[in-house]
Amino acid sequence: MMTDLLHAATRAIVSADSPGVALDLARVLASGPPADFEPREWLTIAMVACGCDEPAWYAVSAFAHEQLDDRRSPVDALNARANLIIAVGPDEADSFRSLSEFVARARAVIGLTTPQEALERYAGSRRTIVTVGQDSSEWDAARHVFLRCRLLRELACVLKRLAGAEATIPQDLRAWLTWEDLSENDLDLVVNEPHF
Repeated sequence: MMTDLLHAATRAIVSADSPGVALDLARVLASGPPADFEPREWLTIAMVACGCDEPAWYAVSAFAHEQLDDRRSPVDALNARANLIIAVGPDEADSFRSLSEFVARARAVIGLTTPQEALERYAGSRRTIVTVGQDSSEWDAARHVFLRCRLLRELACVLKRLAGAEATIPQDLRAWLTWEDLSENDLDLVVNEPHF
């Protein structure tokens, strides 16, 4: 990696001797970033941390994703948290390995949407995207809904991996597990077996 192109704070985090040191440095950076720090460098930090062999680096990746203010960062952060929980097990004393923290964050991403409501919105948005001109506000709104539903599908995949690792997933989130099998081509929900 060409670290000489990165901000000094980013370089310090991605070249830290341990994930604990990297996380401490990341917290310091988040509490008061220098004026010349480019916020998109959090994505670099997240990606480098995610590529490290030691599972504790997933906490650094999650933290970095959580500093970004874009549509997909909350799901990417949950994915990193899930990777950490799957790799070393849950621990309520560790905010990154806490299942209750994971559940609270997953619920925040989902909001009040039910799987069936989201499926209907997903189908409607796909129809609009392929039938309405891209220069219309209707198309823009449909694209926004479509992209949100794709992120919900990604979150469902993360939830299914956690459930497969025998993590306790609350019933309201278990309802999303079938979304992993959502086909974008025909919008069918394929349920191979019950997820109870």
